[in-house]
Amino acid sequence: MVDELTLGLDTNKTIITFPNPAIDEINVIVSDDDTDLWQFYIVDSRGMIVQKSNQNLINISNLSIGHYFIYGVSESSYVKGAKFIKK
Repeated sequence: MVDELTLGLDTNKTIITFPNPAIDEINVIVSDDDTDLWQFYIVDSRGMIVQKSNQNLINISNLSIGHYFIYGVSESSYVKGAKFIKK
């Protein structure tokens, strides 16, 4: 999904999602970052990208009930995913 050699994993940042579990939307925050523009990828349990967003408030009402991961990519780095549950 993301080329680690090109972007570089930023281990100082984490993705925080709330509420968790969520029904219609989730808020996404990248810790220790208030300057980069992020693209978020929601990935299902099969590893398929099911949704993309560049917003911190993401509508997930179209997702099926289940477990998902969310990853963040900026121009200079990417952040490994956080798990969230869609009710």
